[in-house]
This record gives sequence, C-alpha cells and structure tokens, in this order.
Amino acid sequence: MGWEVRLSPEARRAVGRAPLRDRPRLLAALGDLESDPFHGDAIRLRGKDDVWRRRVGAWRIVFELDRPKRIIRVGTIVRRTSTTY
Repeated sequence: MGWEVRLSPEARRAVGRAPLRDRPRLLAALGDLESDPFHGDAIRLRGKDDVWRRRVGAWRIVFELDRPKRIIRVGTIVRRTSTTY
C-alpha cells in the first residue's frame, strides 16, 4: 500500500513556477514519495515532529508524514539558497 501525497497551494505554485528543466525532476521526486517517502535524500528535520526534507538538485521538498493514515503533506518546495532553512 502506497502513500497519498497532498500538495499545499504554495507547493503547487512552486512546481508551476519552477524552470522547465527542473520541473520533471520535481514531479518525479513527488511521485517517488508515494511509494517510499524515506527513499533518496530524505532527512528528518531537527526539532520537528515527523517533518522531513528531500533534496532534489538545488530544490528542497519539505513534507510532513501522517503515518497512521499514510498521508504525506507537502508544505513547501523551495530553491536552495544560503537562507533556505
């Protein structure tokens, strides 16, 4: 049984505004989350309950897990800069 990925409005806008060369990689990473949210470069953020980030090139996908319901809530997708975190 897979996970359900839910994008926030902010995350949807970020994917839509991403450069065309980055968009397929972001969409592929979001698809990969459905099968295994811990695959790849997924790291739990310190000080947060079940909040994770996944690195996709210069982009970061920040998501929260609802393990009992198997739902992934993607809060934001941001391009990495010196002030991302």
